[in-house]
Amino acid sequence: MLLECVLAIVLFVGAGLSVLAMTDAASETARAMREAQQAADLAASALAEIEAGALTPETAGGDPTKWIDPTGRWTGGLDRWSGWELRVDTQPTERDGLVCVTVSVYRGDSETKPAIFVLHQVVRLGSPPADDIGDDDPLAVDMGMEAGR
Repeated sequence: MLLECVLAIVLFVGAGLSVLAMTDAASETARAMREAQQAADLAASALAEIEAGALTPETAGGDPTKWIDPTGRWTGGLDRWSGWELRVDTQPTERDGLVCVTVSVYRGDSETKPAIFVLHQVVRLGSPPADDIGDDDPLAVDMGMEAGR
């Protein structure tokens, strides 16, 4: 009878330890998935900024907080982006004017750790739009009107 009780306790403790090990593995997987989702969001945001012309590939690399909040006035959630690093590379394509932009996202040092997320997209890079607000509109000039009237 004593042997049966000891055997039952050993089985119960073994089952408990295996459940704890599975819980630890599941929480580590959830953390890795959350980190991968944040990296994907960061890469997509950087690529969208480049595609829109708000950033260049040269200014998008490095610490993302410098372009997420360039004014330093954003008060919420900026600390979640600290510790991330972006590397942005460009490759010419066969199409004239199009460039393949690769955004690699790292957590920590990009020299020692592999990229958590890599995003490739073909983008047309160009100069920023001209600031011609307030200039005479060619249609208005043809109609005999001037700006400011």
